[in-house]
Amino acid sequence: MKGRLLLAAACALGAHAQHITPYEGHAFSKTSPDGKWLIEETNGFVNIHDGATGATYEYGDDFATYVVGLGNSVTNTGRLVGCLSNSKPGYWDAATQTWAELPTKESDVLYGSLANSITPDGKFICGSMATGDFMGNESTLNLVPVVWTLQDDGNYGMYEVLPHPEVDFLGKVPQYATAIAISDDGQTAIGQLVDNSGFYTLTLLYRKDAEGKWSYSIPHPELIYDAEAVAALPEPPGATPKYPDAAEYMDDAAREAYQAAIDAYYQAIDDYYNGVTDEFPDYPNQSDFLDEAGKAAYEAAIEQYNKEINEYWDEYAKYSELLDAAVTGYSYNWNSVSLSGNGKYAATELTMRSATGWGIGKVVPVRMDITAEGADVLTLKGEDMITTSVTDKGTVLAAAPATEYTRSSFVFDDADAQPVTVMDYVARFDDEAADWMNENLRYNVIVYEYDPETYEETSTVVEDSLVTGTVRINAKGNVLSGFLYDMWSGTYMPLSYIADLGDAVGIHTVGLTSKRPTVTVKGGRVHVDGNVRSVRLYNAEGRTVANTTGALAVPGCYVVRMEDAEGNVWTERIVVKSTK
Repeated sequence: MKGRLLLAAACALGAHAQHITPYEGHAFSKTSPDGKWLIEETNGFVNIHDGATGATYEYGDDFATYVVGLGNSVTNTGRLVGCLSNSKPGYWDAATQTWAELPTKESDVLYGSLANSITPDGKFICGSMATGDFMGNESTLNLVPVVWTLQDDGNYGMYEVLPHPEVDFLGKVPQYATAIAISDDGQTAIGQLVDNSGFYTLTLLYRKDAEGKWSYSIPHPELIYDAEAVAALPEPPGATPKYPDAAEYMDDAAREAYQAAIDAYYQAIDDYYNGVTDEFPDYPNQSDFLDEAGKAAYEAAIEQYNKEINEYWDEYAKYSELLDAAVTGYSYNWNSVSLSGNGKYAATELTMRSATGWGIGKVVPVRMDITAEGADVLTLKGEDMITTSVTDKGTVLAAAPATEYTRSSFVFDDADAQPVTVMDYVARFDDEAADWMNENLRYNVIVYEYDPETYEETSTVVEDSLVTGTVRINAKGNVLSGFLYDMWSGTYMPLSYIADLGDAVGIHTVGLTSKRPTVTVKGGRVHVDGNVRSVRLYNAEGRTVANTTGALAVPGCYVVRMEDAEGNVWTERIVVKSTK
């Protein structure tokens, strides 16, 4: 580890350094809720940056790798959870500037274990512990969900294994049960359950009652499968028939002769590579060592195998057809789920396999109100988007395209779930921050299109495209952290930025002394009635198109920002359908 100073590229900011802080050459994928601690993780290397002092602590080399947790993994005080170089779950603490191991059992197999999330006070850490069965043991889960609790002596106690399903919805032992994120009070956690086949991932919700006992539930399984149809499924086919082994039909003499032929084969290979012979040997055929009786029995066994394997695949095809009718085709995206700090909302996405059966096809963002009876679910109005975070008020951030790092991010408000750009969201509260994004996050993007019929690929340059990157938001909704890669200038240079909106976001949550202005649209003109001192009209890309009431707008979606003499701010989304 070494400490160094990392200077933010503030020269381009001027007067609005307090609104947006960019970091050129860095991709900070995790930040503390206040935006002070910024975490960069690449191929086992972890950099921890203190935004207040500029100090950076670097960990990892060719022999020691570190991993950062998947959820809310760093606190405002600078405690980061993840995995140490010895595969032990652990944490880094700013007070000591060192890593510490979390308690594990001597019998634990640590590979795959990870501390994922930590509460703001550092009292609770949730994660997943490996069982040692990553080699395909179908009788034991590979990962189990756990929670560590801080004790009165300042140390964490031994982890508690959270309750979890012992079988999946098809009655088989699941592959994984994980805990990815935990609420601020440590009473709610969320993770995922991966079925035995690995094709279906469901959301796992954990709750702690007043007595400190944990329980689990699976919210909205109907998004993945039809319970009645699954219950009516026949028993699936068992193990595939085993191909006959010719050695079982040899007598002792034949086995000895066959083994001698194998030994001669390997010797002949050595002779070939040593230049003793120019002829590469053929592998001995087992059936050549069978006598007449053994050969007849072996051929009969093969005939029986062919009959059994055909019957097996016929049965498998029938079962698969019934199973396909019992499932929706969707699964939750693996390792992608976030939880609001107050434990009220969860955000994730549903994925559907591609038409080929491999890789991700359709991706649909989803938000759940997990405090509502039955966990109310809202399928957000976007496609090819991954969710990144959710606020205490239910505002969801999502990034598109789902499978690329050249993404732009969008905000789904709790009101109507209509997506707006991150710049549009920022513009509601901070003009200068939005102006910086408009000036610094535009690129000439190359868009590639592939024609599967002609096998031809064409490219088009879309000039002046807004690319905000992958953006996350804190629970309060006033600090956003984004990162992106410049994929179009040839540098592939990463860029990170922190947008601190301060108390501006809170203006929309408190009771205002002034009356809310009224916005009307007539004949394409936008009118504001009320005691306001300023009006600004933004288009869907977050650009200012007018700064006065009565402005004429072309058909489209807009945001009206209004401010009165007392500094109260209102925003309203409008749609201009016609200029007539």
